[in-house]
Amino acid sequence: MGHCSCSPWCLLAPSAVELASHLRAPVHRQRRAEPENSAALGLPISFVFYPLLMIFTMMAATVARVAAHPDDVLFITTSQIGAGVVALAAVVVVAATMGNVDGNLQSNGAQVANDLVADYVPVSDQGKKVIAKVSIAVLTLAAGGEAALNLSGLIILAIVAYQGIVQLAVPQFLGIFWRRGNKVGAITGMVAGIVTAAVLQVLCPASIPWLAGLTSGMAGMAVNLAVYIACAYLILMPGAETARVNHLFTSTAEPGPAVVAAPGRPSTPPRQWDNNIHI
Repeated sequence: MGHCSCSPWCLLAPSAVELASHLRAPVHRQRRAEPENSAALGLPISFVFYPLLMIFTMMAATVARVAAHPDDVLFITTSQIGAGVVALAAVVVVAATMGNVDGNLQSNGAQVANDLVADYVPVSDQGKKVIAKVSIAVLTLAAGGEAALNLSGLIILAIVAYQGIVQLAVPQFLGIFWRRGNKVGAITGMVAGIVTAAVLQVLCPASIPWLAGLTSGMAGMAVNLAVYIACAYLILMPGAETARVNHLFTSTAEPGPAVVAAPGRPSTPPRQWDNNIHI
């Protein structure tokens, strides 16, 4: 992972990136029709988990074999304690992996069926289930094929991927709580953030020394946020779009059977999601 002695930011930035990615969890859990309290509990648990993870990482860095085999850090470190602890670590890894994979596949299946297909082709509820199951099977086979290639550095690849994924947090959450943003700022900001993160990741793989040890993802989010806010003030939305957004904020604040449309647009019933997809 590399070593950084410039400031505590080089330790806090990776956890901040992870937390930003988990802020998007309520949206995905909503697609899977999970209880709201499960999403509300995720963030405070993360604030406890990630400091403990950082402490474990710093302690593991003192073990000599970890530097040579960083992908096996959990098992190498727990082997210093005893065989029972290694077995417990293996159970935790398997359980966490199963839960993570299940959540991602369920969310991706629902999104493919509802967002990519149903928006363009009329599909029944049963058809959505079939489409979701097929997409889940394709994703599973693709992931299995990639794993069979025995590629090295998959953990590093996952960490790098987070630097781009977290760019979704800026337009997603500002769009929920701030009505002034627009689609130009959302798209431009995400592109600017991803490009910034990609360039800085190549130049500074571990952390950015001239930014007090921040990671590329955090720097990209700062650029993303600046572009989003700038576009919100420099690019004015048309009157019809402003009215639509205002009515959207008003309608979501007051529960009702239908979504209130802007003047001149028909009201539409609430969208029905079929998220109980299991294979």
